[in-house]
Amino acid sequence: MTKKLVIFTILYFTFFENVSGDYYIKGRFVYQDRELYNYGFTGSMPFKPIRFALVRAIDNDTQEILSEGSTDKDGYFQLFVSEVSVRNVLVECISQEASNNGYTNYQVLNNINEKALYSLTTDVYKNHPYDLDIDFTDAPVAATPGNLGEVFNIFDEATNCFQYIESLLGNESTYFLSIFWEKGGQTGSQYYGSKVFIQDYPEDGDGYDDDVIRHEIGHFVADKYSRDDSPGGTHYLLLPGDLRLAWSEGWANFFNSAVKSFHNIPYPEWYVDTSGDKGAGNLRFSFEFETPSYGYLVEGSDYEASVTAVLWDIIDGAVIDDHSPGFDDDPLDTPTGNQLIWTVITKYFKKVNNITIEDFWDGWISPDYGITYKNELNNILLMRGIEYFPDIYEEDDILTKANIYYPDSSPQHHTYYGKNDVDWIKFFASPGDTFIVETFNLKNGANTSLQLFNISGDSSIAYNDNKDNGETLASRIKFCSETGDSLLIKSKSISNVAYYGSYDIMIKTQKFNKGKYKLANHKNSNLIFTISNFGAYGFKNTRDDSEGDGFIFPANTENRLFLGALLIGNGKDRVSDVADNGNEKRETDFVPLPDEELTISDYGNTQIGYAKFSDSNAPYPLNITVMQQSLLLTSENNKNFIILNYSIKNSGEEILDSLIVSLYFDWDISKDLADCENIDWEPSFNLAYQYNPIDTTAPYIGIAQLFPSKAGGFRVIFPESSLKLTNSNKWYYMRSGFEITSAYENDVAQLISSGPFSVNPGDSINTAFAIIGGKNLDELKSGAVASMNFWKEVFKPTDISDAKNHSPEKLKIFQNFPNPFNSKTSIVYELSKNLKDKPVIEIYNIIGQKIKTFKNLNNTVGKHRIVWDGKNSEGIEVSSGVYIYTFKYNGFQLSRKMLILH
Repeated sequence: MTKKLVIFTILYFTFFENVSGDYYIKGRFVYQDRELYNYGFTGSMPFKPIRFALVRAIDNDTQEILSEGSTDKDGYFQLFVSEVSVRNVLVECISQEASNNGYTNYQVLNNINEKALYSLTTDVYKNHPYDLDIDFTDAPVAATPGNLGEVFNIFDEATNCFQYIESLLGNESTYFLSIFWEKGGQTGSQYYGSKVFIQDYPEDGDGYDDDVIRHEIGHFVADKYSRDDSPGGTHYLLLPGDLRLAWSEGWANFFNSAVKSFHNIPYPEWYVDTSGDKGAGNLRFSFEFETPSYGYLVEGSDYEASVTAVLWDIIDGAVIDDHSPGFDDDPLDTPTGNQLIWTVITKYFKKVNNITIEDFWDGWISPDYGITYKNELNNILLMRGIEYFPDIYEEDDILTKANIYYPDSSPQHHTYYGKNDVDWIKFFASPGDTFIVETFNLKNGANTSLQLFNISGDSSIAYNDNKDNGETLASRIKFCSETGDSLLIKSKSISNVAYYGSYDIMIKTQKFNKGKYKLANHKNSNLIFTISNFGAYGFKNTRDDSEGDGFIFPANTENRLFLGALLIGNGKDRVSDVADNGNEKRETDFVPLPDEELTISDYGNTQIGYAKFSDSNAPYPLNITVMQQSLLLTSENNKNFIILNYSIKNSGEEILDSLIVSLYFDWDISKDLADCENIDWEPSFNLAYQYNPIDTTAPYIGIAQLFPSKAGGFRVIFPESSLKLTNSNKWYYMRSGFEITSAYENDVAQLISSGPFSVNPGDSINTAFAIIGGKNLDELKSGAVASMNFWKEVFKPTDISDAKNHSPEKLKIFQNFPNPFNSKTSIVYELSKNLKDKPVIEIYNIIGQKIKTFKNLNNTVGKHRIVWDGKNSEGIEVSSGVYIYTFKYNGFQLSRKMLILH
């Protein structure tokens, strides 16, 4: 096949005529590699052989091919030229695999239009005599970065890939692969139309991103040697997606790692992507799926990282040079792991459609292939949250064996397994109550539908496929029972891709009281900020359509806030908030408590706001109670920040693990909303900030986390992107750590997160943030320091002890709850052993006057509680302000602060 050649000339030689016969050409071609580890480029750039590439000697004047062959595994070659005349000779190494070496044919071309091969050449051997050998073995011709280095690195990675394939399949079949790379080319790295494209964007070149190259070749392998039904499209490592897409991308990730493992390339369990810039580092992203890096974030067959991890665990054994050399950290260790995987994908996959990891499981356990590791693979799948087994309620696929559920009890966990499984649930609906039946935590391809029947199952009462107007695959039925009846729920998967899946279901009675929704303004001479008693800030909805003044800084200027909201969650279906719901509407999960008023009161030079609300209006509530305190200084100094302090109580009966608390603020700093704004993160101050670099009159605005001392995460959100603020995406943003921490766009928002926390029933956690304004970044940093110091004065527990006396072993004294309070509060202490004498608790006002003493307290092992009613020792109600309670025992004392508001 004749190709146009993109020729790069490296060496120059001149020879003079000498009369005689035939001759040999010997030499070596190499390329300069860029060594990759899991943190990016190491800076080492060794020369490696160009292996199994087509080599030609040509007449430079007539382009006649004088001889051709190929390089060997070390880049060496030898050609024989039968010659009768003097010529100008050129030797070239072409980016096409030589067909006589037994490997599948592949080549690297410049672009889809020209389809030109690349050629690394010597200079012309002018007037070369036909009896003189040419030998540049000791002076190899080299391709370097920017000068065909990328081309032959891609070529060499293709060689690695096909050597791995040949080790498993031999030469059963061959497929011709064309890989396209062009310097400065703008085609993104992808597999399309049986071709691989490797990008060379100025800001992200992949010519030396070996993992990316092997990943894209992995798609080619799946398409040709197996089957791939991926619908394509955008995919995210930490977001669930279409099962077919998750399999396809997960397989390609695994293929990359399998090739690395086969060739003993370091860090086979890592996927690394760089910017391609010169020098060491330049990491854009890396992900390790053995542990994996993000732990609980990648559970389920709809995550590509889970698919990769499952396949990797099959081949990963004690001898693999990964992060755990010398032992295997999964239930399967067999030297035939690669062969077993390829048996399934090359044989079973040819028989089925809509390929997902389900089909891999079905092929694995098929009796046709004699694979005996069913339990081991099941355990590996379960490690990644993939449940391919019946749930504990089976045989509830038969109406007469329906599982009994008591409304308002804990959720039930179900699986759809095996094919066409249904779940029947029976419950009693008491008369006059409104019930909600809904599914959540859908995983592994589940797409639930719910149908409500009478007790005999012959009359349908209600049906729902996708709740929230189709925004989610989960289902919800809401109905009122007028007479009181036993009823049946039929749960069935309606996925057109997957048979299996898992989900949780609950039936709850809808009954809650709520107070009035209110807004109020904090105000000093420098700023105005609107708070609410339902977790919204600035406005009830957005500034375009709502009550509220927003965030005005400096005072007497315009509002800078589009919307602000509190988000609290511990799962993709359990995020309680009042932010946008992805459908241009605000959520209404938080509701004010009926007996708690939103207040803002002045105490000297401080405004203190108080609100209390719950998430009882959430579709699947966390059952939390949020006490929000806001503080604004009105003195001459430190007037550019407002503190938001939260005490979040677990009012339910289940442990809330992995709980994350986030603030979402969509700022519009500039008058002109079309202006781009900079957003960035200052880790040493736990400070997210935003500003307009062009409009110097516009302020800097930021959010700083005050407590805990280390932020759980910060990221930039692009409200107009395709990732709308659905609950699933909100949870993705909340748990993604410090994924995207800077941007320059005209519509950006901030999300700063605290946690994760684990909260037992009845316990509370605290977190605090400051909203800060300033003329520049230095003023924001000063505001972050000042707000932290002020928060410590009011809220942070203060330990005061006599150095000569040590604390009783494992004594704990807890923060009072509620705090602040207006009538009574509980003080709890815990002893791990009996004390000889009785301890006391004393309460002091801010100037050190003792106002109340609790004597003869319990001195036995366990938790003990006292209740203070806000009155002094004479029974007179004390005034609002900060008070200190001190636990005393035999010279030891431990103190904490509390705040009372009337």
